[in-house]
Amino acid sequence: MVSYRKEEPALVLANYILGGNGGSHLFSRIRDNRSGTKEETSFVDEVTRTVRDGLPAAEVAAANKCLSETQVIARSQDLNLASRQRFDRTLKFDEMLEAEMLEAKIAAPTPEEIGAALRRHLDPAGLAIVEAGDFQKAGVVQ
Repeated sequence: MVSYRKEEPALVLANYILGGNGGSHLFSRIRDNRSGTKEETSFVDEVTRTVRDGLPAAEVAAANKCLSETQVIARSQDLNLASRQRFDRTLKFDEMLEAEMLEAKIAAPTPEEIGAALRRHLDPAGLAIVEAGDFQKAGVVQ
């Protein structure tokens, strides 16, 4: 049995690629979908395709670079640093060290390892699509 902790770097990177930013894999594919299918169907189809086929090496490399730069910038901002230091003192935990160790590990997974982790931990058939809000008030439904 593969432990979740061992696959955490691959799953963190997969999460970032799939939906962790505005240019993410899912967001781009659903936005660019011209077939007229519902967004929910496009979402499930794209997750299914990604789990089945994996992710291209170029997309993994680009996401890895972007995620790394995002984390470096976050560590350089005073509010983030103060928040992390407070969190560390409260829980007597060195989150900065843990985050930096995870960051280093995130750069390591290959597209094949990411695909294997997704197949082990993500079952598209088990996805639940939930819509919430006052759709009549928003004028979406009559």
